[in-house]
Amino acid sequence: MKKIYLLVCALFAGSLPLLAQQEATLHSMQSLPQNHYINPAFTPQQQFYLGLPGISSTYLSVTNSGFNYSSLVSVNPETDSLYIDLIGLQKGLGKKNYLNLSAQTDVLSLGLKVNARMYLFLSSTLKVHNQLMYPEGMTGLLINGNGAYLGETVAFSPEVEHLSYLENAIGASYTVDKKLTVGARFKLLKGVANIQTAQSDFTLTTDADTYALNLKGTLQIQTAGAYDLIEGNIELVDFQNYSYSDLQNNGFAVDLGATYQLSNRLMLGFSALNLGSIKWKHDTREYYLQGAEITFRGLNVKDLANGGSGTAELEQELEEAFRPQDRPMDSYHSGLPGQFYLSARYELARNLNASGLLFAQSFNGNINTAFSATLNKDFGRRIGASLSYTAANRSFSNLGAGFSFRLTPIQFYFVSDNIISSPIFYRSAKALSLRAGLNLMFGYRKGPSKPPYDN
Repeated sequence: MKKIYLLVCALFAGSLPLLAQQEATLHSMQSLPQNHYINPAFTPQQQFYLGLPGISSTYLSVTNSGFNYSSLVSVNPETDSLYIDLIGLQKGLGKKNYLNLSAQTDVLSLGLKVNARMYLFLSSTLKVHNQLMYPEGMTGLLINGNGAYLGETVAFSPEVEHLSYLENAIGASYTVDKKLTVGARFKLLKGVANIQTAQSDFTLTTDADTYALNLKGTLQIQTAGAYDLIEGNIELVDFQNYSYSDLQNNGFAVDLGATYQLSNRLMLGFSALNLGSIKWKHDTREYYLQGAEITFRGLNVKDLANGGSGTAELEQELEEAFRPQDRPMDSYHSGLPGQFYLSARYELARNLNASGLLFAQSFNGNINTAFSATLNKDFGRRIGASLSYTAANRSFSNLGAGFSFRLTPIQFYFVSDNIISSPIFYRSAKALSLRAGLNLMFGYRKGPSKPPYDN
């Protein structure tokens, strides 16, 4: 039973600390060099910028496609007090619900304008992606009990994903001509830890006549770098305990992007990010259940008479049947959360732009989409500001903002897709994201660059 508990805790701990993680507001912030993370064809306004470890760019995103505050908490009209509304919670869920948390921080980043056509980027970033899928059937059993499903078979098959890695990247944007700019970023990945669900199939059947419970389960979870965590030898995956030589799980990915100036005021953009995978070969282990099954027909009356709980026999059978087995496994690959952006930016006036953005993310067969509209204004060289609206994750009340302030050579900034709406419309909020940091910036591009185009 200890291994079952530790495995569950490890998986859920990895998931609570991924859904659509678009950064629509950052996309519109032309004053920030970090906006090339969204499209490598974007060219910073600065001649040179430097991001120092841990302070230049830190990002955190929490999303939940299932319940929100309004579906979880209700007001009792008689006592005017709050209570947990489990029925409302159940009604707010879809067939599959996703709880996600992602975080990343730059270890080092810099950019340099090489010439009139090319801008070069270098970066090293720690990234963590987590996703927990909890099906409606699982929460229904917890809330309603099995009595609501007499004669039925309820499927409840949760899935967990954890991915942490170090990303070392080099890239550039290149101005082809007056209209077209292209960009690419090539990324060497060093995997830290991975937990992914290869198979999850659990069912519970309640006999309509005898009320006997029949539980069946099949499970296959692939892991790398997580054995000590699952076995309880360490509490969390700590990057400080790793040296670069310890990171033996290698991978590669590429980001591609382009912008096209359709007219003097209208620019179109497209980018495809995280096209690649990691090969996990170090400390790989598989946890599995193969056709586990148990039938519970009632309490043990003799055990009850002797002062027991009446479930000792059930607990022993459950331990024997559903104790996950583990074994070393061969190397395997895991993909990254692929992200795709399609954008249009229109210049309303000098230094005032309106943008529209379509976004899609694909991760382990799950596809999420989002739409955003933003308004961006640069107040000279020192201040940049954006307002955004985003519809994503079955949530339509996301109001975000971005702000940057430059006091040469230091630039402070924060960007969020829902920092305005989350406190105001907290009852319906399903997401919160924030990127913030400091940049060291030198030089400033005075108006549009004029590369030496061929006549």
